[in-house]
Amino acid sequence: MPFDMEGVRLKLKLATPYFASWMYRLNPIPKPGIGTVAVDEHWNLYYDPDVDWSLNEQTAAIIHEIHHLTFHHNERAAGRVHKQWNVAADMEINDGLKDGIHIKELNETITLPSIAIYPDQKGYPDGLLAEEYYKRLDEEEQDEDDNGEGGDEGDDPQCGGGAGNPQEWEDGPGQNDTEPRLSDVEKRQIEVKAAEEAKTYGNLPGSLKRWVEDTLEPKVPWTSVLKATVRQAVQIVSGGETDYSWQKQNIRHEEEFVLPSLISYQPEVAVGIDTSGSVIDEVETFLAELRGIIRAHAQQITVVWGDTQVRGERKLNTTGSVKLIVPEGGGGTNMTAIIEHMEKLRQRPNILVLLTDSETHWPVSVGPKLIIVTTAEPGSYWWNKHPAYAEAVYMGEEK
Repeated sequence: MPFDMEGVRLKLKLATPYFASWMYRLNPIPKPGIGTVAVDEHWNLYYDPDVDWSLNEQTAAIIHEIHHLTFHHNERAAGRVHKQWNVAADMEINDGLKDGIHIKELNETITLPSIAIYPDQKGYPDGLLAEEYYKRLDEEEQDEDDNGEGGDEGDDPQCGGGAGNPQEWEDGPGQNDTEPRLSDVEKRQIEVKAAEEAKTYGNLPGSLKRWVEDTLEPKVPWTSVLKATVRQAVQIVSGGETDYSWQKQNIRHEEEFVLPSLISYQPEVAVGIDTSGSVIDEVETFLAELRGIIRAHAQQITVVWGDTQVRGERKLNTTGSVKLIVPEGGGGTNMTAIIEHMEKLRQRPNILVLLTDSETHWPVSVGPKLIIVTTAEPGSYWWNKHPAYAEAVYMGEEK
């Protein structure tokens, strides 16, 4: 049947509701004769209007293409052979789709077209990353070359630049082929929203679960970082983790006189978020770290954000409330202004956490304990500019 884009959108919304908003942000472009569907890194969706697939197969194929974008296969391709990488990326996706997607409301299961490639067709196990499938494909090709057999042309999924396999018929960014339709920030916001919705579903395949965790989970182990820092802050505030107070009587004591009770201190934590122009693409990553801080601290925290000046302030106590933050800014960088504002909060914090790229000047001194969580790599110019009174934590992966 002819490609039914409106029908695909409606059915996709039932099959994978978490991808519905993503689907509506794709730019459909008909490409007669390509015989398939594809995406590029600009979120253009190419489709053959005369492809001989059922509506269910069309829907499953589009869900497959959205997976290429969610799994960032274009960036992960990293110079690998395009066609071979596309096959590996397809196998990473399709091992989670091989049983189809059941639509309860319609009591039907949608499955991929017959051209789909699955790991077991190659004798590979399910559940591997595209990089692992690629390594196996590459080793097999090397063995064939060594044995003088020569490889045949093999599979060529042609899933497009979004899968790390760009095609000559792709159109480019969109607006006059120079400006992208969607900024990186907009793309990241769509991805985070989809991941948050997907997290509420309990039957996700393993590959999608990995994507949700990678998208939403912070990179910093906040439970251990804050535990150590809280211990230090408590010693500064109280001289130890516990102290005696007359505010709460020790009612267990049976003597006639009253004894003070043993209490534990709960230091106040404030979080600053850099929203300057140099890190605007990292804001959603910073918000993922903020969720981790809230979970680890389990107390209300005050969040302040800005660039050369404070742009907003909120008190948060649940990870869901992070969506209330509107990351305004985009100008220059002056984290001194953010730090000084946090120091003057009505509930004076004992611990300040600053999420930034560190491309800023620092105050001469800071009263509370300051943790700088940064995208600046250890040993880099901006990393070495961190003040001695602060603790720096790298947000990326150590090389």
